[in-house]
Amino acid sequence: MKLVGLIALLLFGTTFSGWSEQLTTVGVVDTESIYLSYFSDSAAVRQLEALRNEIQSELDSHAAELRRLQEQKLSAESQGNESLALRLDEEIFQKAQFIRDFQRVKTQQLEQRQRSLSQSDDFLRRLQEAIRLEAESSGFTIIIDAKSQGLQWWSREVDITNKVLDRLR
Repeated sequence: MKLVGLIALLLFGTTFSGWSEQLTTVGVVDTESIYLSYFSDSAAVRQLEALRNEIQSELDSHAAELRRLQEQKLSAESQGNESLALRLDEEIFQKAQFIRDFQRVKTQQLEQRQRSLSQSDDFLRRLQEAIRLEAESSGFTIIIDAKSQGLQWWSREVDITNKVLDRLR
């Protein structure tokens, strides 16, 4: 009976040690942060920022026009000019719709342009290599992008973003 117990204990011990070798260690990397830091001095990123500023300036101009129309409508209403107030109300509606559509389209264009910059073959290859080297040297078996859907929290101990950025530089 003691022999059976000893064999069971040995089997359990070898099985448990086999499981311990298969533990997965997960690391996190913020590729968007790396992209912004790495390319911050590049002409392409400066052009993207200039475009972003140009779009924001245009949005600000349209918003100021909308506020002006709203003020005119209030003035027309206070003066009892219902026909002008109705006409201005329609203009306000159209301007607000235009601003929403403009913002949506321009945001999509900016995101697409940023994605195309960050997904160039050379950059992606170098980024993947830096992530692989840092993951291997830190003992991680899986690296997840910090912007992954569902990723809610992680410890700074598993965040390799700065180390990957250092490797790229």
